[in-house]
Amino acid sequence: MKEINMRQVLLIVVIAALPALAQLEDKGTERKTYSGVRELIIDNVSGTIEVTAGTGADVELEIAHSFRGRSEDRLAIARKELKLEVRQEGGLLQYMVDGPFRCHCSDNSINFNGRQVYDFSYD
Repeated sequence: MKEINMRQVLLIVVIAALPALAQLEDKGTERKTYSGVRELIIDNVSGTIEVTAGTGADVELEIAHSFRGRSEDRLAIARKELKLEVRQEGGLLQYMVDGPFRCHCSDNSINFNGRQVYDFSYD
């Protein structure tokens, strides 16, 4: 009988665990321009926010999104359930990440007690 050393066992464990550790990623970027904006609200968006003053009357936004999942099925669920909602009323522009974790009550509270756990970012 062949003796298996500790290095071989560790290598087998690491190789067996690789599929579970692999993550798929969906990235994208879009640009939007809005006119007549006097107030901007950004809610539950992670990443960097950079503001630059210009001479024009428009607000220009560049939005980068990133979804990560352990499988294509989980990535598809995240794409379906997580949305970047945009509301514009008069001079107010609001960006808000929406999903099953948000209660949709009057204060737009977030409830992290839901069943799904997501790894996403809107920068």
